[in-house]
Amino acid sequence: MKKIIWLALFIAMELTPFSNIKKAEEYAQKKIEYPDSDNQNWLTPDYTSYIKFQKVSYLKKLLKFLGYESDYWSPKTFNQTIMKLTKINSKFPKNIEIEVSDNEKFIIFGALGGAFHSLVRDLKELEKKEFINNDLKLKFKNHYIIFLGNVVGTSPYNMETLFLVTDLIQKNVGQVFYLEGAEEYREFWADRTFGKEIAIKGISPSSKKDSLKNLMKDFFITLPSTVVLNLPKSKESILISYFTKPKDTKLNPKYGISLEFHSDA
Repeated sequence: MKKIIWLALFIAMELTPFSNIKKAEEYAQKKIEYPDSDNQNWLTPDYTSYIKFQKVSYLKKLLKFLGYESDYWSPKTFNQTIMKLTKINSKFPKNIEIEVSDNEKFIIFGALGGAFHSLVRDLKELEKKEFINNDLKLKFKNHYIIFLGNVVGTSPYNMETLFLVTDLIQKNVGQVFYLEGAEEYREFWADRTFGKEIAIKGISPSSKKDSLKNLMKDFFITLPSTVVLNLPKSKESILISYFTKPKDTKLNPKYGISLEFHSDA
């Protein structure tokens, strides 16, 4: 009877994800940054075999339970994080406005494309520069991070990359923003690497409505499209968006600078 209880515990337990830069770095060091794809096509790579190989097995769960394995994270926790962030995002407008003085500092990330290892290196560098601490908390209230969409892409580590980004958002609400790009807005991800990754890594949903693919669609819909930095001294604004034009035509069209990142790829 005790054996059955112990078995049930390790199968049902919630695995601990990396929750700080050090853990993310350790995880990245154990994973191949550029694994071989099944089709050897770097434009539209197929990592099905590699993703299946990386899927957490019951043996790994048992090793984790016994304290011998710690280099993986939980798709279940990822699902819960996405649902929580969807609720948080729904409270923010699609166009975020920030009043800027002389002391604000902004870090702007271009398209990550699921490049988990690269993101970890960037966060490590930001930690060295004292912009962020090991627990993924921005050190000052006037520090901001903006992700310009296309956080997911052709990498086999899209879920891990998203987990880090969403963890940053949770720990720095109102200071870290994830804007929608073509992958998120046009749902390119659904039929590409991330869609396959979800199908292989994602936990079995309790219902079709709660499937991870549907959760991701709901989450991406809530992403803001624009961050507007208002400059009181010059009475101008900086528009930060992946798209070439604000999707909200009610926005003030007079911008001193426009940071636009657009690609149909």
